[in-house]
Amino acid sequence: MARKQMVSPPGEGAEAPEFNLPGAQGGQLRLHLRTVRGPVIVAFYRGAWSEECVGYFKRLAEKEREINVAGATLAGIGPVEPDEAREFVRATGIGSYVLYDYLRKTTGEYGLLEKDAEHGDTARPAVFLIGSDHQILRAWLDDRPAPEDLLSEVSRITGLPKEPEEEEEEKPKKRPKKSAGEEKEAGTGADSAAEPGKTARGDGEDKNAGETAKSESAEAEKKSEDTANVGKEPEESGGEAGSQEAETGAENAAAGEGETQPPESPAPEEGEGDEKRSSAGETG
Repeated sequence: MARKQMVSPPGEGAEAPEFNLPGAQGGQLRLHLRTVRGPVIVAFYRGAWSEECVGYFKRLAEKEREINVAGATLAGIGPVEPDEAREFVRATGIGSYVLYDYLRKTTGEYGLLEKDAEHGDTARPAVFLIGSDHQILRAWLDDRPAPEDLLSEVSRITGLPKEPEEEEEEKPKKRPKKSAGEEKEAGTGADSAAEPGKTARGDGEDKNAGETAKSESAEAEKKSEDTANVGKEPEESGGEAGSQEAETGAENAAAGEGETQPPESPAPEEGEGDEKRSSAGETG
């Protein structure tokens, strides 16, 4: 296979050529808009006719979720037509960006454009890891790296995903909840510190309010006693009148008994009968 290179491939530390290419799944991807979100992995492919490329992208598909979680974007670029790009997606089952460079411009700017006797223009298999500053951090031009190695490189750059221990350390410690009494004391202390003069006024007002409440309570008790006495007076007067009537009736009854019963006759004195009898004998 003869190579038709326009320029040399960029190496590590070089600025990555900008591109804006359509995707087989729809939409477009512009490099500089994607690098601001994190590293971008650019993997060039030949097409669905290349078993080597299909097998490599299948392995990438197994790791693409972890690569995304690590904060990187995965994008494939091939100098193919739109229908060839869609066929490549079906053959690999990858869900990440599969871009088609139907003008072969981007493939040429990366120095990867080759000429195949059977398939015409094609791409040299290569992988680039582009950083957020648009610089090429890693370049694999001869042998494509294993997906696991790519994931390790991305995690080393982004620090993602974090280990469970690191996540626990970064979580803010929850402050213990204060009891209702502590919160009230804290609020009172804050109010007193903010307005020192207000406390004295508040104490005087509380004192006046307490005295007012006491006087109102005393008046209420007095009213309740008066009300209770009003209800009791008729009963007491009625009771006294009844007792007086009973006493009067008893006196009248006693007087009545003295009038109806005759007085007892006095017993005759001794000797008085004998004198009468002797007088009667003398007379006879």
